[in-house]
Amino acid sequence: MGSIIHNIRLTNRGQLLIREFKGIISLDDLLMAWEDIVAASHSNSDSISILNDLSSCQVEMTRSEFKQLMEYLRSEERLRHLRIAVVTNIPKNAVFAHIAEHTIQNLTIRLFSTHKAAELWLMN
Repeated sequence: MGSIIHNIRLTNRGQLLIREFKGIISLDDLLMAWEDIVAASHSNSDSISILNDLSSCQVEMTRSEFKQLMEYLRSEERLRHLRIAVVTNIPKNAVFAHIAEHTIQNLTIRLFSTHKAAELWLMN
């Protein structure tokens, strides 16, 4: 089981939630991480952006599990106004993020290889 470290930073555009994923990350880990955001009502603010750092983890999901995650992200209305940057240089993790970026029309997701590029995009 993996772990997720949450950090909130105040910026000139509002809050930046940085989530660092470590170890082997499963569908359950990802769903719990998104449900935590919804339950804590962080997503009620129009001024929050999320940076998901997947560079120190291995995402382990089957095709069916990935579809389940995509359905959750599509259906959760409280996530729709968020800007989400995904940082990784691990090919398998990048594939998941790339597919999500191009298939979930109601979310703004972008894939980056560095924190700096992701933060610049989130702050503009």
